[in-house]
Amino acid sequence: MGANATTLHPNVASGGAYDHMKLNNGIKYSFTYELRPGSGSSWGFELPENQIAPTIEETFASLWKFAEEIYADDNATGRK
Repeated sequence: MGANATTLHPNVASGGAYDHMKLNNGIKYSFTYELRPGSGSSWGFELPENQIAPTIEETFASLWKFAEEIYADDNATGRK
């Protein structure tokens, strides 16, 4: 967890609007998704067909969990 520029690609990423908004404008939640493949893969962002469905499933599950956590946090703090 942390700013994209310092967590995902500290040597190449400069951050982005999501980092700027969180750090400078008080946005509570900002996020970046990095999908398959992992580092060291030769596929780039063009997945083999057999990797598409698992990527969708794991991404949906993580987005659902993220939404549940935000909802729970906002309800606990009274934020709407």
